Amino acid sequence: MRHVNIVFNPRYPDIAELAEEIARDGVPHQAETIYDGRNRLYRLAFEGREVCIKAFHRPAGVNAWVYGNLRHGKARRSYENAMELRRLGFHSPTPLAYVEIRYGRRFDLSYYIYEYISDAVYLRGWEKRPDAKPLADALAAEMARMHAAGIFHKDFTPGNIFFKRDSAGKYEFSLIDINRMDFGVTDRRRMLHNFRGLTFDRDMLRYLARSYARQAHLNAEATEREALSRLDEFLHQKVLHARLRGRTDVLEYYSRFIQE
Repeated sequence: MRHVNIVFNPRYPDIAELAEEIARDGVPHQAETIYDGRNRLYRLAFEGREVCIKAFHRPAGVNAWVYGNLRHGKARRSYENAMELRRLGFHSPTPLAYVEIRYGRRFDLSYYIYEYISDAVYLRGWEKRPDAKPLADALAAEMARMHAAGIFHKDFTPGNIFFKRDSAGKYEFSLIDINRMDFGVTDRRRMLHNFRGLTFDRDMLRYLARSYARQAHLNAEATEREALSRLDEFLHQKVLHARLRGRTDVLEYYSRFIQE
């Protein structure tokens, strides 16, 4: 039997109509595809608002049973984590709704609907910007603030971080792809895992780590060593996975950044 679960942000009751349409017919045909990979991302104008619809891939095999019985689905976790982030004073695009579809005890499809941000850019390539150092200082401050609040984003990479500058020149950050996130974390070493994928530029990583250490009241030398260690761990992991998959292009790319 088909079962649909829809939860929408009570501040935006009109979004329930869109969520019900998606549950019934899938993503509206007029939605623009802005990313097509393992998951798909769409942009849609709805009731005078620009929204994003993230359509998660259909879990296969045992995962369909796990998400149907043991774990919350990715759309629900994205919605709830965004709510919690915002409650704690951090930013993620406004969560509007999520939709889950099951057949019996097997999880099928899920969708996360949230606000579209038009005036922010990805953090990718931040180390090459002319304002790289002040941007790194702002990012370090945001990381220190997140960690002090016990927030651990498991996919804390430049592709999952938006930023913009306000009228006073202050940097503002927004987190996306937040279905893998823990709250109430107090393990500092675990928090430093967040340095692993932020940049392959070792000089800028050192700068970022030392700025973070100042703002988190940690030892600068030890924090720098830990950040570089996490980068090396990340690179060796990528190389190993590429080798196992026979991806010579990926292997060559990541190997360039390894220092023996």
